[in-house]
Amino acid sequence: MATITIEGIDQYMMKLNELGDKTPEIIDKVIQDAGEKVADAIRSNTPINTGDLRNSVSLSEPFTDKYGGRWVKVYFDGYDSKGVPNSLKARAIESGHSIGRGPNADKKVGKHPFVRKTVNRIKGSVTDFIEKSVEAEIEKVMK
Repeated sequence: MATITIEGIDQYMMKLNELGDKTPEIIDKVIQDAGEKVADAIRSNTPINTGDLRNSVSLSEPFTDKYGGRWVKVYFDGYDSKGVPNSLKARAIESGHSIGRGPNADKKVGKHPFVRKTVNRIKGSVTDFIEKSVEAEIEKVMK
């Protein structure tokens, strides 16, 4: 009967356990970095009047949804210099709006989907970035 000896399996198992322990940390780092890439792209494509809207693009800390998925949220934070919520202004630019009072009450403002276009344009490159980042983090642990 033949005998096979495998050496180093204990070390390999220890590395796999270490990888399992570090997985949440790795996921948080990668999605935070990917979120920054998305936020930067949105910032660079945000229409500028005073710069308030561009400067308000923010990124949340990683969080877990009720199904166990890990996320970061890119959003428009705060108010512009006139007291208008930046999230409201971004939504109005993205989807268009109509002016509700005064002499221009029926005037419609067309939509300029800068967020949607940006996200669709960079989706592939961010996906590639996530894949490469995860592989690099796994390699660090498994060396």
